[in-house]
Amino acid sequence: MEFSNIKFLFKLFFSLFLIGTVNGQTPGQIYSPATPATNPMDPNGDGWISSGGTVFSGGNELPEFEIPFLIVPQLSVEVDSDLQTGSSCAASEIVSDDITGSAGGYYYISDPDGTPDNGDELMIFRVRIAKQANGAFGYSFLFDTDLKFGPSDPNSIAGNPGFEIEVIYGSGNNNDVLVENVDGSTNGVNIGTYGTDTNSQRSDALNNYSGCTTDPIFIDWFVPLSDIGITTTQNFRIAVATSSSPSSALGGSASDILGVNGDVITSDDDQFTAAIYASSDNDGDGVYDNVDLDDDNDGILDTVESGGVDPSQDSDSDGLPDYLDPDYPGFTDSNNDGVNDNFDNDLDGLADHLDIDSDGDSCNDVLEAGFTESSSITGELEGTGYDSDGLVTGGLDGYTGTNSDVTDAGVSSACDVDTDGDGIVDSLDSAPNDPCDPAQAAGYTGYDATNPIWAAADCDGDGVTNGDEATNGTDPYEVSGDTDGDGINDDNEINNGTDQNDPCDPAQAPGYTGYDATNPIWAAADCDGDGVTNGDEATNGTDPYEVSGDTDGDGINDDNEINNGTDQNDPCDPAQAAGYTGYDATNPIWAAADCDGDGVTNGDEATNGTDPYEVSGDTDGDGINDDNEINNGTDQNDPCDPAQAPGYTGYDATNPIWAAA
Repeated sequence: MEFSNIKFLFKLFFSLFLIGTVNGQTPGQIYSPATPATNPMDPNGDGWISSGGTVFSGGNELPEFEIPFLIVPQLSVEVDSDLQTGSSCAASEIVSDDITGSAGGYYYISDPDGTPDNGDELMIFRVRIAKQANGAFGYSFLFDTDLKFGPSDPNSIAGNPGFEIEVIYGSGNNNDVLVENVDGSTNGVNIGTYGTDTNSQRSDALNNYSGCTTDPIFIDWFVPLSDIGITTTQNFRIAVATSSSPSSALGGSASDILGVNGDVITSDDDQFTAAIYASSDNDGDGVYDNVDLDDDNDGILDTVESGGVDPSQDSDSDGLPDYLDPDYPGFTDSNNDGVNDNFDNDLDGLADHLDIDSDGDSCNDVLEAGFTESSSITGELEGTGYDSDGLVTGGLDGYTGTNSDVTDAGVSSACDVDTDGDGIVDSLDSAPNDPCDPAQAAGYTGYDATNPIWAAADCDGDGVTNGDEATNGTDPYEVSGDTDGDGINDDNEINNGTDQNDPCDPAQAPGYTGYDATNPIWAAADCDGDGVTNGDEATNGTDPYEVSGDTDGDGINDDNEINNGTDQNDPCDPAQAAGYTGYDATNPIWAAADCDGDGVTNGDEATNGTDPYEVSGDTDGDGINDDNEINNGTDQNDPCDPAQAPGYTGYDATNPIWAAA
């Protein structure tokens, strides 16, 4: 009997323990923690999911979360009793609170070191379940990473209308956290597997759906962001689902799908589609498409782009936005892409209000509408932020209507580029990469001097690039004249820093023949400085760029002798006055000549110190001039030296020295 009482008391104690730990709610407290010392789901490690480490104070819990979760958008409040399988208000029932607005699903990208996309990022998930799961169930976050879904996704199949990744938390014994590649399949290929003891936790929730009287819980789990294959800034769409077994929610296995009333939309694929479009934020501005007035941020209201209606609305509440809904009045889909052709001008599978280039002419709508395009986000209106209606704010223009250019693929003048900088847009340019084709007349100024292709070319072929000509102020489309006639056009002289008015600048080597002999500036100059003008040298056939030699040594260079008509080979032509010393005494031609005709060679006279250009006097009257006497070694002051033979009569009888001897 005593043993029976002990056994009864033990059972009673154990039952009370279970009631206290499972059904006795402490909202915000983690009752099933993860084992890692550093738990990213409980950053401060205090055992609470509330930021203050206490029970939630009431109302929507989101502001009190320790982690700044983002809400998974819902098409509607997540009601009870809309399950495909399982019990209402039980372990597979996702709930949201219709009174406080508390959501059913949350996610957050954690970046421990603050450096984006370096591989340490985690994605943390949180789902609100109506009741503690004591069996084996599956909880999935499903990702549409390519932003294509249903007919617009080429990999869409029955059972998976367009998800690429599924992250599954499996409850129960021996189950895991799984990351599966489900693109085009309902049977995923595993990317990563993690233990539920290390990668998940459970905590008490405060709020439940008003129709459920159970104690709600939060299930949290995390995986590396790299497993999902997205970046920290990438746009994606997400849905949350449960299943009655710890496996995929795809292939018709979903028990509950967050934010979609399964009693209204019955098939899993349609529910997933409705959930995805409820979470669509095409332009990534934080405002979901169904409430965003400008779903592509191009500065044109969705209603203006779509004939006065908002195609992202769901007029018949079937979970499909009107532009995808075959039930929408006048729905036409000529190319079977799932998009109503009436909302898709270029039939590219992207409705105009989501398409930054509605007519597919490679010119973005924002520009064709006459607005300013963002310098950082292609196709978006320039601005500094977004308002709660999804409109771009802080810009200079936008939201003043549209025009026919936006939908006319034949007009793209707002975007015409000029690749080669020749001033002719590519669409009209016969050679869009050749800035010199078509050729332009001299004086053309329609070019873009800052364009590197244009600047590197030489459209007038004068050896000076267009860019240098633009800098120098010369005409890149005209070969300039040669003002000074030196054979170098003015453009080159200006570019090279030489003087276009000086025919001797730059200096040229002997033999240069590139000059224009008919140019009066060149002809009047003397580039070799020999005293003969370039023009005369050209006429005479001498080199205007070389000071010629002095063949005969008379001190007058050959160019001058030729120019003056004297003989460059005759050192005595021209005749020089007595006392002339400009000769070259070492020149053999000059030294051999006798320019004063006194019988003494120039060379001897130079040696003797007598004047080779003057016949000297006969001091002693002996009939032999002094130059010869000095040269012959006789005495010019002794009339009897040299001695003469009898009968000699060459003397000067009037000379007093001779007469006195």
